[in-house]
Amino acid sequence: MTPEQQFTAGRYAVLAVAVALLVPLGHHALEQERLIDEHAAAGSKPRPVLAAAKDVPADTVLTRELLTERPLPEALVRPSVVQPVDLEKVLGQRTRFELSRHDTLLWSALELDAAAYFARQELPVGAAFAVGDFERRAVATEQLTPWSVRDEHLPQLEGTKLVKVVKAGAQLRISDLSPVRPVTP
Repeated sequence: MTPEQQFTAGRYAVLAVAVALLVPLGHHALEQERLIDEHAAAGSKPRPVLAAAKDVPADTVLTRELLTERPLPEALVRPSVVQPVDLEKVLGQRTRFELSRHDTLLWSALELDAAAYFARQELPVGAAFAVGDFERRAVATEQLTPWSVRDEHLPQLEGTKLVKVVKAGAQLRISDLSPVRPVTP
C-alpha cells in the first residue's frame, strides 16, 4: 500500500470506530426518552430531578448555572438520580464524564469522596434493610456504579427488603433491594 492508501484506510478505520461508538449512545438516549414517555403515559406522576442545563465537559466544577430541574416520572426516580434537595451537595463537585444538555444528573457522574456499603454477614431474601447489617467502606470513585448504595441513598432505603441473597463481604447494590420510595423534599 502506498502512504496515501494507508492514510485513507486509517481515516476509514477511525470513522468506523467513531460510528460504532456513537450509534449505541444515540440509541440509549432515544430508549431513555421512550421509557420516560411510556411511564408518563402510564400515569406515573412527574418528580423534579437535577439535570444539565447545557453541555457540560468532563472534569468541570458544577455551578448553579450548569444545572436545572426537569420532570422525570416517579417510577424512574431511583437513588442514583440526584434530586433538587441535594443541590447544595453537588455544587462545587467535579463531573467524571461529559453531560449533554438535559441529561439527568446521576451521583455516579460526580467525583465524590466515595464510600459504599458491604454486608457484614450473609443476608437472606426478604430481610428488611438495616444499615447496621452493612459496613461503610471508602472506595475509589471508579469502583462505584449507578447501582452502588451510598450515603445519600440511605433515607430512601428505609422499609425496603432484600430481593436476593447478599453474601458476606459483598457490596450492596440498589438492585438487591425492593423498589425504593422517593424522598420527599
